[in-house]
Amino acid sequence: MPLVSLSLTDDGGENEGQILNTDHSGFAMIRSREIVKILLPSLIFKEMQAAFDRAMDTHPTDVYHSYYRFAGKLVRLRVVGRRLMECTSLSLAHLQTGELITSEPELSIDLWDENVTGIPCPDNANRYELGETWTMRLRRPVHLTRSSDGEFVRCQHQGCTTWLAKLNQRIVGWRSWGSTVCMDEYADPISLLLYDWCSDQGVQIIHAGLISENGRGVLFAGPRWSGKSTSALSCLCAGFDYIGDDRVGLQRVEDGSFVGHSIYSSTQLEPDTITRFPSLIPYATLGNLDGERAVIQLTKIFPERIKSSVQIRAVALPRIVDTDKPRIRPASSGEALLALAPSVKLMPFGPAADNFHNLAQLAQGVPAYWVDLNRNLDDTPSLVRQIIAEASG
Repeated sequence: MPLVSLSLTDDGGENEGQILNTDHSGFAMIRSREIVKILLPSLIFKEMQAAFDRAMDTHPTDVYHSYYRFAGKLVRLRVVGRRLMECTSLSLAHLQTGELITSEPELSIDLWDENVTGIPCPDNANRYELGETWTMRLRRPVHLTRSSDGEFVRCQHQGCTTWLAKLNQRIVGWRSWGSTVCMDEYADPISLLLYDWCSDQGVQIIHAGLISENGRGVLFAGPRWSGKSTSALSCLCAGFDYIGDDRVGLQRVEDGSFVGHSIYSSTQLEPDTITRFPSLIPYATLGNLDGERAVIQLTKIFPERIKSSVQIRAVALPRIVDTDKPRIRPASSGEALLALAPSVKLMPFGPAADNFHNLAQLAQGVPAYWVDLNRNLDDTPSLVRQIIAEASG
């Protein structure tokens, strides 16, 4: 049997990260960068797992367990560190399940706080280029890397390194925030890796809002600043149920209809937008950067109205126009698809063709309506009720 040793060098030269394969006589056989690309992510992920296990074993009183249902899938969350648990779980609280757990989770999420445990992120977890890397701008730059075989995804930003192992169905992450809470993680924790995992489960994350009344859902679609979030929040404040105002999961079910799934129960509002919702202002958590969006955990305000999923009955295309008479009017399936299409590129990788096909099927399968709004939000709920009545008639 050959002996395989891994030399994790980072000298930047031709020997960087190579594997030396030798037999029992000590003769060098091959060095292969391709083997490194395949084996290195797995080895580094095991280092992340081992670091989490040490954090959990050495701080048993700081370990918190909870279970959730994401699009019906059982997810286990384990966190080492009370403050980290509180920040991570708030926007997921509406998905938490109190059922007796008798089966293995379909996804495990393990996070530890270095400030509580003293256990740092393994050096190798951030050190190597594993494959193609994208930089995405959320509140701060986020670096997303996928291994060459697509089985591992790494997400890095300030004070956070998180890995997804698809075959293991496991996410492991390190956090070190100090006295400053990362607002991205407070608003939508582990978002990019959760979106990727959801995609593998047949749930496409789209940039849209979704509300419902009596189990009949209306999806708000359109470009940024079109009024999706403000429309969804206006309906929530008027008594509708809320699934999301910025990101929702879209799933086509066996009968050909579409169900929308909630991911987070938080909303993020620009400073000039939050003034339109005075009842929400006392619950806003402000960021540390000038002009940063405020985060509001809606389960604190409307615990009974935050729902996990709903069938989509119609698509609404809101837009702010100069009118004294807000109204709804029919939109074509093509117009609906144009409003939904940017969601195909929500993630830098994934099955774009399948995602576009799903959106096209949704646009053809449910009625769509333009919602012409002025800056007075009071008319939005009544217009949405008109949509529900027409779509259900």
